[in-house]
Amino acid sequence: MTKRYIQILVLLLTFNLPSQELVLSFKNEDLSRRTSKDSYTLTNKKNNDLALIIMERKIIAAYLFNSEFKEVQQFETSNIKSKYNEVLGYRVDSNTYHVLYTNNNHSKFAILQLDFNSKTSYSTEIDLNLNKGEVFLDAINYNNELYILSGDNTSTLTIRQLDPNDSFNVIKTFILEEIIEDSSLISSKYAIGSFILSGYESRNITKIDPRTPSSIERASSTNKLYQDKETLYLTFDTNEDATIFYTINLDELDLKVKTYPYPKSRVNESFKKFNSYVFQKNIYQIASSKDEMVFEIKDFDGNLINDYYVNRDMTINFKNSPIIQEGATAIPFINTRKFEQTSKYLRKISAGNLGINVHFLNELYYITLGGYQEINTSGISPIVSTPAMTSAGFTSFNPTFHNYNFYTVTKSTFFNTILDLNFKHVKGEIKENSFDKITKHKEDKPYLTAEDIFYYNNELYFGAFNLKESEYNLIKF
Repeated sequence: MTKRYIQILVLLLTFNLPSQELVLSFKNEDLSRRTSKDSYTLTNKKNNDLALIIMERKIIAAYLFNSEFKEVQQFETSNIKSKYNEVLGYRVDSNTYHVLYTNNNHSKFAILQLDFNSKTSYSTEIDLNLNKGEVFLDAINYNNELYILSGDNTSTLTIRQLDPNDSFNVIKTFILEEIIEDSSLISSKYAIGSFILSGYESRNITKIDPRTPSSIERASSTNKLYQDKETLYLTFDTNEDATIFYTINLDELDLKVKTYPYPKSRVNESFKKFNSYVFQKNIYQIASSKDEMVFEIKDFDGNLINDYYVNRDMTINFKNSPIIQEGATAIPFINTRKFEQTSKYLRKISAGNLGINVHFLNELYYITLGGYQEINTSGISPIVSTPAMTSAGFTSFNPTFHNYNFYTVTKSTFFNTILDLNFKHVKGEIKENSFDKITKHKEDKPYLTAEDIFYYNNELYFGAFNLKESEYNLIKF
């Protein structure tokens, strides 16, 4: 520990961009300058302490800071077994953090206890006690407690809570009757050519963080999970008639359901492609075919606020950007194309999965409308699409970082539009969002590792360890 020194640079040390502030910086010369690292952060919701965990191979460097980014405690300890390479969530008890890990296929689980009072850690393998046919869906953090959601192919949703003894106990089970015939919480069949295999079960729901931009790939998932403090929203866009919308209150443990009919065709055809997005107590829905597209905004009571329509012969007069195709193209080394033909746009988005993303900035709604077509080169594809995974396994409990990873490697066709507070189209250029700024910040910094992007006190932060300088920096964007 003699080599380590901590230097806290408090707020208002500003970088060259107005919205960038370095809020925390410290060195750790005990960590290797040659080994890549992972990191994650954990927030104590009761006292607003921030735990920062940096990992390399068998070592963990654990730091605890208060809400003013002043160090409370720090220590080094042994890392958990290497097979546990994904953090799902955590529970906080005083200054002890109980962190839930899993392996690649979510078949084994372990708890790592980090005790900042005694500067010790302890890990133990645990069983989620899932019933036969149940599959782990996701983990939820709320008010320093950790919950896990599981489901089966009869659309039974079960909520378990981590107790002080590091065991998960069932606290509520719901039958999602409205989706039994139309969808499932899990995917259990794969296709190879014309052959169908069964027996492989995986979760079939994608967690969305609406505070940050999402890529079209992520937003195009038909089954989504959102969290707004104590409230969980689950949306399913597999029904041919309407979005099915479930609300679960974690305090009351009650379930409510509503349906929102999809937009209707204006040429007496039936749309086959639909999707939705939930943002700030409104639901956004899109429906398309190769001939037309309808985009609608409704409140939670189902009242239509505004809608937009375009067909293949019309100019899209409510777009604020060109139509953009990102990802592999027919031209070698060209990954981005721009075009204006509405017919081409409709053909491309309707050939895959539709998606909407909504981002709020400076009293304006920045909305992306598009589609994503998955190109499968393995010959094996799921009958029911499952959410893609990124390589940033340690931050899977953090949908903000997932959003960023998908946002920077998008493969989709889309355009952007800007709406005012009344959801009327306004002209103007698309502004840089926080993810764009983070990407630009990283451009001339080749030695960064242990990257993390997260919300703390409703502000977005980017943290990373500089291998060359043996220094960790935390920046507010």
